[in-house]
Amino acid sequence: MEEMEEFLKEHELENYIETFKENDVTLEIAKKLSPNEIKELIPSIGKRQVFTSALKEVTLNEFIVGDSNFLVETNKDGSTISLDTIESIQLQGDLAVVNEHRNIAFCGIENFEIPTLPDFDLKTLLDTTPLGLTVINYYKKNQRLNNSKRRILVDIITKKIFNFIVKHRMTHGDYNLISAKILLLFPKECMGTYYVPAVGKKRSLTNKSIIAKGKLVDKVRNLLRLNRDINSDIEKNTETPETSSNSLNYNVKELDKSWLEIRSEPRTEVISKWQNTVILRRRRKYNDVQEFLNDWPVLKNISNVNELIYMDFDELFPNLGLNLRLNWFFFMDKILSMKKLNVKDQYSLNLLELLEDSTEDTAVAIHLNLLPILIPPKGRTCFKNKNWKFSGGEVLESFLLHSVTVTETTQLIEKHNRQVFEKKGIFQPFILIEGQSLREIKNIFVVAGDKKFQFDSLITALDFNFKLFHVGNFHYPIESEYLWLMIQKCVYSFDTEHDKVIPYILDIIQAIKEN
Repeated sequence: MEEMEEFLKEHELENYIETFKENDVTLEIAKKLSPNEIKELIPSIGKRQVFTSALKEVTLNEFIVGDSNFLVETNKDGSTISLDTIESIQLQGDLAVVNEHRNIAFCGIENFEIPTLPDFDLKTLLDTTPLGLTVINYYKKNQRLNNSKRRILVDIITKKIFNFIVKHRMTHGDYNLISAKILLLFPKECMGTYYVPAVGKKRSLTNKSIIAKGKLVDKVRNLLRLNRDINSDIEKNTETPETSSNSLNYNVKELDKSWLEIRSEPRTEVISKWQNTVILRRRRKYNDVQEFLNDWPVLKNISNVNELIYMDFDELFPNLGLNLRLNWFFFMDKILSMKKLNVKDQYSLNLLELLEDSTEDTAVAIHLNLLPILIPPKGRTCFKNKNWKFSGGEVLESFLLHSVTVTETTQLIEKHNRQVFEKKGIFQPFILIEGQSLREIKNIFVVAGDKKFQFDSLITALDFNFKLFHVGNFHYPIESEYLWLMIQKCVYSFDTEHDKVIPYILDIIQAIKEN
């Protein structure tokens, strides 16, 4: 019974140990059970499938490997024949049952398709994987890997061979090959860290079988356990391997999302799981920024939050991440050259004069203040079954607020949120600057729902604010939508299928591009 107990534990079937004991079912007896008898022992379809598959594999392994005195010769035609006799195997349902002795038949090797582990160069894989370089650099510096780096290394490798793991059983040779790749690249690592082969009962000093161990084995076993859990109530033939793989892949992402809901460190782990869950953020449509932050609370608890937002934006729009820094001042120069002569009011003239000799933060603050003046809103906007005609001031307040004191900051945020609520609008991120004047900006924030993110420069805050719209997959504020669209098309240089068509703005965009 001990061998049966070990077998059940190895395959996460501990709940059935007592049932097997009560019925005096040993591992040898289990191999001869009929499908109906197994069904009585294990009523759950999913668990029964795990049991029968594992038992079939044990039986077939004993048949193929056998004892050391099982001799095989190769004929000229490539077929094989035993010099002894073996017990034939008859399949009953999902089980292989030994029932009689007879001479082995000729068997051409061309009839077997042996799954092959996908080949890969570990150095290249790590060099081209976001966290892979951190593993290589850590080893170069310390001549060893710590547990965190080993975990990253194993994660990268198992993701590379993910489909193989799901569709095929990893063999002793597969684990040996991967371990050899690791030791070749990291020679001071220990083989036993990653793979310790299983020991059969006959070769065990304690006369008990010992399951394989190591970080690679544990990772693969966890992935397979996830796969079994996903399909626990589904018949084997209702899913193709591809569907099973996709389900497991999605479930891993959901687990990573759950991890991010309660953890914000270590940072390398956060980055890895954030990258792995980008598809979940793309699939969901958030009503506003508060809903987005509630769904991804790690954004509220991690420093350098812009790093995570930038990763998603780069995934959505490759090679456009630096466009604001590269193009903003050219963009504003063109706007000013086209519209500056239309400025008549003293406040705007003072801003233009202040612009002549200003720091970067002051210049960007002036630009943002001038935009609704240089390009004022036109016509009426239909929103929530009402027609709205916004003023330049309302446009500005939808994306930029300026306070002098901390107390005023709180009051402005409350006022802003109250106005959005009264209009039955959507709570979207906006920029808030603190300071006595635009020349003396002390603090810079992006206010997103109940969270304030602080930044060192206004151009960075503007960049973060814009990218947050697209990463969170929610709309621009209705008041300033036309200006955000201009920034999107003229500064970041991309279009989306959801862009609103505003003829007035399209003409200006075309003029800017031709200027």
